[in-house]
Amino acid sequence: MSNHYYNAITGEPCYIVTGSNGKTRPTTVKDARKLGLVPSYSTIVGILDKPGLTQWMQDQIMEACIEWPAPDVKGEEYLFDKDTWKKEIKEIAGKLGRQGRERGTMVHDLLEKCYKGEGLPLDMHELIVPVLEMIDERIGAIPHHQWIAEQSFAYNGYGGKVDLHTRHLGLDGWAAVDVDGKDVAWFDNKLEALDFADNHEEVEPRKQGVILDFKTKDVDDIKKMKPYPNDVMQHAAYRYGLGMPGAACYTLFVNVRHPGMLTLHKWEERQVQKAAKMFWCLKQFWYLNAGMEMPNG
Repeated sequence: MSNHYYNAITGEPCYIVTGSNGKTRPTTVKDARKLGLVPSYSTIVGILDKPGLTQWMQDQIMEACIEWPAPDVKGEEYLFDKDTWKKEIKEIAGKLGRQGRERGTMVHDLLEKCYKGEGLPLDMHELIVPVLEMIDERIGAIPHHQWIAEQSFAYNGYGGKVDLHTRHLGLDGWAAVDVDGKDVAWFDNKLEALDFADNHEEVEPRKQGVILDFKTKDVDDIKKMKPYPNDVMQHAAYRYGLGMPGAACYTLFVNVRHPGMLTLHKWEERQVQKAAKMFWCLKQFWYLNAGMEMPNG
């Protein structure tokens, strides 16, 4: 998986650059140093060991071995080329992995189109409609246009793209708002907001928001549809990146093998706050290791 980078000022993705030969290629850390880009959340946490991902990759190898087992080599006249077999196994496992990623991308694209009002193909209703219904029933029924899908951002030395979020749900709070109508800071109560606001800022009531991340699974057992412990760091990073430090954080698992099999996980506030501290430490390590200065903080 390629590392991703974002424009430090605008938050626009910069996944691809044009090389000196005039051809496009994935952005590298060297490009990031030169162009003043910031790494994505996933690029930063990529320095961590991921036992769940390792197990998944091992499973793909085992599936490939089942699909194309080693030939019977008991006969002395048959010469078995082990290197060729291993190469084929790796190619089959890679194909299986790509299929899984493509299904995940498909689900994300379909949900993005739904929340942007672009409709849904009839043959995808069985898979996607239960997701929309669960969000309405378990998180909050609001018009689709009040959800924001796939918004990118850059903040304090990192960037990302958020599956789905809204400021129209969540706990009640107060925001200091600048002359352009942009939320400068959020607070649990009005007095804290008034103490923070200067002469150019107004204080207005706001919902603290909801951030939702989609994960796809291809399993038979719903009990296997649960988050990895470090998944909460993504939410911690995203809610600060969006300027929604009090947002409620959810992970919704969608089973592509059995449409309608869903699991919604809500992260506890103490988990998100701890994860934020962990992520700040990882970010500092990443920058030191990459030999970069944080462009915006």
